[in-house]
Amino acid sequence: MGKTFFKGFLMGVCDTIPGISGGTIAFITGIYHRLVESVKNFSSRNFYNFVKYKFQGKKSKVKSSYKKLDFLFLITVLFGVLLGILISSRIVKGLLENQYIFVLSLFTGLIFASCFVIFREIKNHKLKNSVFLLVGIFLGVLVTLASPVSVTSPSHYYLFLGGFLGASAMFLPGISGAFIIFVMGIYEFILDALNDISGNIYPLAIFSLGILMGIIVISRVVSYLFRKDKCKTLYLLLGLVVGSLFLPVGEIFGNVSSDEVLVFPILTLLFLTGIFIILILQLFEKKSKEKLIEVSE
Repeated sequence: MGKTFFKGFLMGVCDTIPGISGGTIAFITGIYHRLVESVKNFSSRNFYNFVKYKFQGKKSKVKSSYKKLDFLFLITVLFGVLLGILISSRIVKGLLENQYIFVLSLFTGLIFASCFVIFREIKNHKLKNSVFLLVGIFLGVLVTLASPVSVTSPSHYYLFLGGFLGASAMFLPGISGAFIIFVMGIYEFILDALNDISGNIYPLAIFSLGILMGIIVISRVVSYLFRKDKCKTLYLLLGLVVGSLFLPVGEIFGNVSSDEVLVFPILTLLFLTGIFIILILQLFEKKSKEKLIEVSE
């Protein structure tokens, strides 16, 4: 289970960085499909059957139910993710406090490159499908305009919603959960809370409850939409990401004065670095897919 824990740890680290999806890391490291199936199978009904068979002493059924739940695997990944988030959140928080626009520039490169990751997943580029791109862009811009840059004291309902929407990104190609809560304006609040857990137990509990519900509900909704019409769904998601880029780009230009000429080359370099990181991740993901195909054949 040591390797599984480390893979979960890498997912946790990436889940704190807007633009990098923990789900992508799960795929690259070869645990994505098992993770999705484990989450789907971990229902109240299956858990009830496991407990029932345990009390009835039906060892064969207990074994099959336990295998279906894949409980040890889920717990190992979960603890790895939590440790990764706790460690990396401290680093990201320090960078945001001291190098705000530079970190935003890197994040923008990551998010921008993620758009191409989503686009690559779309197989049918008909005009009627691409209309959903425009709808997504409109909604994305609308969200960034409606959302404050930073919410210092979010309500419990807003925290729950942030966790709910952020968790869904685990099951979407190229979508980052950290990016979603970044757009919502609670990214820095969550980072601060993670660095002072004892003083923020209740807000983090509400946020975690939202994550749990997001995993249970939205993963199934997204799965249904993908089965119904994957191309339209991806176009809409792509539009949301493109439209949401308005927020970090606006923040960068709003915090850089025209006389700071030397800053722009550094910002450009960081932006390109973000794109390069996504390209490297995609290269590893492609190799992972090729290995899966070879094994299946």
